[in-house]
Amino acid sequence: IMFHDPNPTPTKIALMTDNGSKTLQLENCFVYRLGLHSLFQELQGQSIEIELRPKLREMVDFMAQQNWDNGQEPLVCTYDNLIEVLWGTGTDAIGKAPENVQGLAREIRKELNKRGGDGEALLKTKKNLGYILYIPVEP
Repeated sequence: IMFHDPNPTPTKIALMTDNGSKTLQLENCFVYRLGLHSLFQELQGQSIEIELRPKLREMVDFMAQQNWDNGQEPLVCTYDNLIEVLWGTGTDAIGKAPENVQGLAREIRKELNKRGGDGEALLKTKKNLGYILYIPVEP
């Protein structure tokens, strides 16, 4: 099975120098590992786990699983789905609205941005619908 990512996260860039070409690792390469339920940054050949508070981890985990189940194709996770996954359908969900999910998305983007990523590109807003996660997923 071949997978084509229409919006790949860049992992390397080539620079031409007088002595030939050089390849540099970018610092904004992320991957979500489903088996570990964790987000990692790939940096200079090392895999560094990004510590997220539980609600943020739950949100990223759900979105990554949805992408995986969709053949690794990013798809929209609606506000309603995210609210149900994060707070359930019982009393914890009472009063939860898209604004609550938007606050979590801001926190996730902030974590990605402070590590050199483009939070807006990696977690895109679909106006009035929800979010799409553009981070590669591994088993």
